[in-house]
Amino acid sequence: MQTEAIFGLTLDNIVVFLLSTFRVGGLFVAAPVFGQTTVPVQVKIMLTLMFGYFLFPLVGTQTFQLDPGLLPLVMLGAKEFMFGLIIGFLFQLIFLGVQFGGGVLGYQIGYAMVNVIDPSTSESVPIIGQLKLIISTLIFFIIDGHHVIIQALFESYKVVPIGHVSFNPLAMDAVMHATAAVFIVGVKIAAPVLVTLFITDICLGIVARTMPQMNILIVGFQVKIGVGLFMLALGLPFFHFMFTKVFNQMSIEAFSITKGFAG
Repeated sequence: MQTEAIFGLTLDNIVVFLLSTFRVGGLFVAAPVFGQTTVPVQVKIMLTLMFGYFLFPLVGTQTFQLDPGLLPLVMLGAKEFMFGLIIGFLFQLIFLGVQFGGGVLGYQIGYAMVNVIDPSTSESVPIIGQLKLIISTLIFFIIDGHHVIIQALFESYKVVPIGHVSFNPLAMDAVMHATAAVFIVGVKIAAPVLVTLFITDICLGIVARTMPQMNILIVGFQVKIGVGLFMLALGLPFFHFMFTKVFNQMSIEAFSITKGFAG
């Protein structure tokens, strides 16, 4: 039935199918995990076509006004692709916040000069930030975060049908405000270890005043690394709890922002 609808009959059905894949493709370009460069392009294309096929029974019944000509079709496809990018970007903000918080922790612990190559971006990133990113990716799959993203994609077609995407100022302003989540998530993730390191600095300062003959620079460097790594390991349950909480909050906010693009 679906195969006949897509390939067998009208040009309108084919146009709707292609437009639906544009939104899916935009999501898979920007979404966490799915959008990483380590995921082959062939896999992304296959997933895009597969989800476009599964979505066709939902979007195939939607109606929209399309002006004749190639240019209006291209413009509509570009809008659908950009809308998919925005949905994926909203979820990607959580992982950017985690990496930001990990980078701050690495700097405070003493790993400011220790960087690794992030395979997803091919850029040099702080090692603690990359460690946090790997752990958050594992938690992402544990809490079925990929299911939430796919659900957000399906729901987007209900609240913003094909051809009805509107990049109005209120919706774009909501997206800009959501970017503040990068810093908020980073602070929440890093807060316990940062507080502990601050207390450690105070203690080292007291030791330096009471024992001036001690080389506090060398001792403090080793102590802060030890305390920081110990707190990172001890705080893994808290990290799991906080990441899950932040992800659920961002999911609700993403659904809310998506509704604002209905034209």
